Amino acid sequence: MKDLNFENDPRVLALPPALRPKMVSQLSEAAAAELWDVLSVELKDAFEARTVVPTVVNEMSALRRVMERPQVVEAVIKEPAKPKAVQKAPRLLDCLVASATAEFLRRTNGTPVGKTIDSLFDAKNHKLSRSVSKKMLRKSATGPARTLDAAWASELTNHDVLGFWQDVGEVSVLGSLVSRGFATPLDFGPNNSLTVPLRGPKGTMRGAWVEEGATIPMLQGSLGSATFFRYKLAGISAYSDELAQVSVPSIQSTIREFILEDTLVAADEAFLSTDGPVPALRPGGILTGVTPLTPGAGYDDDLKGLLGAMATARARNPVFLISPQTELALMLARENGQYIFHDAMLNEGTIYGRPYIVSNNVPETRIIILDAAALAIALAVPEIDQSNAATLVMTDAAGADPKMQGNGADHGSDAAGDIQISDAATTVPASEVKSMFQMSATAIRVVYSGMSWGMMAPSYVAYVDRGWS
Repeated sequence: MKDLNFENDPRVLALPPALRPKMVSQLSEAAAAELWDVLSVELKDAFEARTVVPTVVNEMSALRRVMERPQVVEAVIKEPAKPKAVQKAPRLLDCLVASATAEFLRRTNGTPVGKTIDSLFDAKNHKLSRSVSKKMLRKSATGPARTLDAAWASELTNHDVLGFWQDVGEVSVLGSLVSRGFATPLDFGPNNSLTVPLRGPKGTMRGAWVEEGATIPMLQGSLGSATFFRYKLAGISAYSDELAQVSVPSIQSTIREFILEDTLVAADEAFLSTDGPVPALRPGGILTGVTPLTPGAGYDDDLKGLLGAMATARARNPVFLISPQTELALMLARENGQYIFHDAMLNEGTIYGRPYIVSNNVPETRIIILDAAALAIALAVPEIDQSNAATLVMTDAAGADPKMQGNGADHGSDAAGDIQISDAATTVPASEVKSMFQMSATAIRVVYSGMSWGMMAPSYVAYVDRGWS
């Protein structure tokens, strides 16, 4: 506490003795007043603290009880986000079939094309296929629907020739050659012909050993070319509109078979034939001008003869082409109780170390071998048109008359051998002419424009018609 004795205070001692008592009294009163003010403030604070302390004590007690009470902690792990479905790349073949199916149903029973396409491709993995198929059907109000029109995604059809033929490998020898990487299709583009460089006999440009300082000899070989022309493979099929009453997958399957199993069989038959080319009509078969090997006593003689022909031609990539019947016979061939080809054919897809392609389009007893490195092929994506107002001459290009012919032979149609509507009544017997509108039917036309093939030389292909089984 502050000292209230001011008798020895310097301020008092500095005064005359008579004034000192009065000065001591004044200083004491001032100090007492100051002390009183301080005590008043402290008493006030103490009173306020007295009223707050119980509240603080109660809150601390409540907090202590909460802290002492057992706590239940629940940890919730957030479910990870589900990955987005993988979108599969659109296959041109599937999109073509889907768009053709949708257009057929639109014409026959008015089903919106979008509804049909959505039913053929699920939304989870095939959004791109839906989009491509629908874009193929966005066409102008005038003119037929065509896959090669700009609105029918011509960019896709022009640049995915390889993808289309890879997809048809199961039903086509040409498709198998592409899908397995033995051949890459050439593209005609806007041209009517393609010229492929061709070198002369191998071994004519062999290098020579040269002594130091001596002159290096010149090498001269021959260089030629092979020219391929654009050909068109086409067909029309008419379907009753009642087909629209069956399920959409059944319609899709029917159209797919027309595009693949019917039209592509004709392409393979021409490709594997011995028929020569017909100018402006069709390419010659790869066996044109090739003399078949003399059949041996068994599979060993025939296979060795074919491989020997490839060795003589210095083939770089020999490939066998066989029928399912030949494949089965080879897989079951045994010597001394042991299968000869079975394991290699089953596990490696080879015969005597060479790859093979099996197809129903290869004649049953024929075995063909070709150098895939010497094969040139130009392939096309089909152009698909539909019409329910066309009038058609109901004749094909084979079988009994009346039929269309090319160069006087079956499976072709040229200016001299075709049958137009104006010719129908004069054929023997008369050709049928039918209106799609009157029949309540729809005609589907498939055109492969820009097809051609050929070997760089006849020596790069050989074949034999086996006599064993």
